[in-house]
Amino acid sequence: MTECFAVPFQEKVNEVYVAIDLKYHKHMYSFHRRNNKNEVIVGWYTTSTAQGQFITDNTSLMYDFYSKECDNPVHISVDTSLLSDNLSTRGFVSDPLIVGGEAIANKFQEVQVDIVMNEAESTCLYHMIHNQEGEPWSDSAVVSSLPSSAISVEKSIIGLQKTLDSIQAYVDDVVDGKVPPSRDIGVAIADSLNTFSAPKNQSSIQQSLQTKVQDLLMVSYLTTLTQTQTVISEKLNEIL
Repeated sequence: MTECFAVPFQEKVNEVYVAIDLKYHKHMYSFHRRNNKNEVIVGWYTTSTAQGQFITDNTSLMYDFYSKECDNPVHISVDTSLLSDNLSTRGFVSDPLIVGGEAIANKFQEVQVDIVMNEAESTCLYHMIHNQEGEPWSDSAVVSSLPSSAISVEKSIIGLQKTLDSIQAYVDDVVDGKVPPSRDIGVAIADSLNTFSAPKNQSSIQQSLQTKVQDLLMVSYLTTLTQTQTVISEKLNEIL
């Protein structure tokens, strides 16, 4: 498993009951398929109970749902109870419990789980583990943060302007005979200009930028709308 997404669901304590937001699940899977056509559903993940249980009665209901999405779905459960010294991750597959030639229940068997981390994840975990005895959180300082969208756009425009200035300086030097012309560089510049359908006047530039801003606002609006819909679905599931 290389990718995953969260699906809101509601379950009742001490009852065999699970309500899954099917529409949300369908849309999220569709979004993932747009980015990677090779991604398919292989199972689902949950966290353990407060008592550290990985398998509950509701696990069978989740299996029945995901068995319609894929063959032999795998159940990954992460121990967030912190009852032990490590953050355990365990995997399970289901074999039908057959009595009298008829499957009456799901019997979950544990399978081996290997966790592979990339370099960035390994670095974060290393510092999280080895800095536990450092200064208290109240005395820590923020050394870096994710830039806002406005700052990111500003940095991108500044970087683009520097690149254009370098290209302009190179072209001027070639025209003045200060630098020998390079066919490879010329072809690269021509290809870049051909792939970029730049507006011909300032009015068109402003209109193009305004369109991009409207697209950004629409994405932000849809994100907020999705979060609101998720909260409403959870409230409705609680009522039902």
